[in-house]
Order: sequence, then structure tokens, then C-alpha cells
Amino acid sequence: MFIGNSLTYYNGMPEYLDQMLKATHQRVHIETSTFPGMSLADHLDNVIEAKTENGIRTRKKQPNEQTETEVKILSRKWDVIVLQEGTIRLLIPEARKYSVNTAIEKIKKLNNNLNTAFILFKTWPSKHKYPEQFCYRSSMIDPSIQKPSCCSAKIKDVEEEFALLSAAYDSTAAATQIGKIEVGQKHYKIIGSPQEVMMSGKKPQPRG
Repeated sequence: MFIGNSLTYYNGMPEYLDQMLKATHQRVHIETSTFPGMSLADHLDNVIEAKTENGIRTRKKQPNEQTETEVKILSRKWDVIVLQEGTIRLLIPEARKYSVNTAIEKIKKLNNNLNTAFILFKTWPSKHKYPEQFCYRSSMIDPSIQKPSCCSAKIKDVEEEFALLSAAYDSTAAATQIGKIEVGQKHYKIIGSPQEVMMSGKKPQPRG
């Protein structure tokens, strides 16, 4: 199962993977719980009220209520769960610690198969204007944080963002003791290096 946002939701990637695996006669069944703009924490905290072609409308879940993703996690003994998070939350250390890592641990505990392999889907930069710095209000991350906002490092170019993002994913994979797949590196291996992509004007998929 894939759990993620627009980077998994759009372009039919899980469906293509399913077709590729079935073409080699592997017995694989792939399902998804992917919605535009949803963080891993949102998958556990927000109930979807409406779906459209381009987005969703959500509300906070009530006590004793389950989200669509929680129901799907509990519906099977999954062999593999692939987790895909939004890029900015990985680049802001506090968001990574309090939101991303915490959500991953909750998903692991919710899962009912002790043999499930959890894999972190490493994404790629998509910024075209530098320098850049990403910030969230601290209250959006965790009320215990005693400062008004939490920010990423100041990023000078796409190569630096790629390096910071890769290191952030490695940190989360180590902290939560799960595997990872180098999707970002494969992405640029196909279309060129991050710097070549920025110079050519090619546009990677939008950030989740």
C-alpha cells in the first residue's frame, strides 16, 4: 500500500507499478491511500468529507472515529507500506521530528502485521527560484515549541536542496527504523542532474 499526497496521487504511478509487476508474473496487489496536500499526520488526524478531481475537503476526526487511511491500514495484513511525505516538512527539523517521525511511528503501531516492511519514499526538489527558506508557524507543528516559527536552512540552489532533502530523509528513516527508496535520485538519473533540470527549464512534478 502507498500512503502519500499528490506526488503519489497524480500520474498513476502505483497503477503503472502494478502493471509492471504483473507483467513479470509476480503476484502483487497494490492499493493506495493518497490525497493531494495531505501530510502523513493528516492521514491519521483528518476525515475526508468530500473529494473532487483536484482536491479534498477535510475535518478533524472525532473521538472513536477512524480516518480513511486508518481503516485501510487495518483492512489487510500488508506486506509492504510505502510512506510518502511532503518535501517541506522534511526540510524543517521541527516538522520532521514532531510531525513526520511521529506520524510514521503511529502508522507502524496501527498496522496489524508484525512482518510488514515500511519504506520511506524519498522525493526531489522542485524549486526554481533561489535562495529560499521554508517556514511554518510553530503552533502548526507542536504547541510545546517555544518560538513563533520553525524554518529550514537557507537554501542557495537546487543542488543544496537536494542534498539537504536526502539527508533529512536518511535521518527520518534512521529515527523510525524503516527502509527507504531513492526515488529522487532515480528521478534525476532519468531527466538529468538537478542543476541540468533547472538550467533546461524542465519542471519536476509539483511539491506535495
